[in-house]
Amino acid sequence: MFVPEQWEPQRGEFCRLVGRCADPGVALAAVVDELHTAVGELETVLAEGEGPVRLDGESGDLIISPLTAEDVPAEAVALKTELTEMLPFAPIVSLLIELDKRTGYLDCFTHAGGQATARRS
Repeated sequence: MFVPEQWEPQRGEFCRLVGRCADPGVALAAVVDELHTAVGELETVLAEGEGPVRLDGESGDLIISPLTAEDVPAEAVALKTELTEMLPFAPIVSLLIELDKRTGYLDCFTHAGGQATARRS
């Protein structure tokens, strides 16, 4: 829930972090300028008729080419492999049984037929 009294002391820091002015009029004017710049760049790209975004010559439909897959750096792949190897393998059923032993969470469920859950030791 939004509480204006909590926002006011944090506004300056938030605006600094996101690179926006705390004055709403100035911030809105900056966003409008950004929008006009972006629309101008799009119009230039569409006028050229080449590239990943273009207008179909016959129908006038907007054509947006699919994005290419991003290459994952080798360091990230190696780190993922290293971290995965550090984690022990545990079947999900074993984890759920252990969690129930510690918390008794299965007692919160009722069988679809209305019966209480069966307890195992």
